[in-house]
Amino acid sequence: MDMVTVVHGYQIDQTRIFSLGPLSKELVQAYEVARMVEEMIRRALVPGQVAGEVYEEILTWVRENTAYEENFMGYGASQVGFVGHGVGLELDELPSISKGAKEVLKPGMVVAIEPKFVFPGIGVVGIEDTVVIEGEAGAKYISMGPRELIIV
Repeated sequence: MDMVTVVHGYQIDQTRIFSLGPLSKELVQAYEVARMVEEMIRRALVPGQVAGEVYEEILTWVRENTAYEENFMGYGASQVGFVGHGVGLELDELPSISKGAKEVLKPGMVVAIEPKFVFPGIGVVGIEDTVVIEGEAGAKYISMGPRELIIV
């Protein structure tokens, strides 16, 4: 479920996985990787970092450390070249954490980070949270929903 919340005109973007019954072992494992990737992105969003370099770091880590490169951020021709986007008065703003993005990250920028894995004919798992860039420890979560899988 992808949820947008608006408070005093400003938006946050958040996604959580709800499953009617248990997920396959592969989807559960991919979801845990998505949570790890989200945390890696959060820690990489520091003032002075170039948005496109964060994207490349994450893409390289997924390629070198997981079995899910072909499933990351889509599948086949539907793979997208981003892992996050700015959020504010509009749902999609700069900076874009994407291939080739030149924006230099600054304190106070608000970003939705959204790693996901797509398995054709099986399902999609991922997570999205909104963060604010603060300092050298990385960005701070401002979306507050639990990050565990929700099995109904």
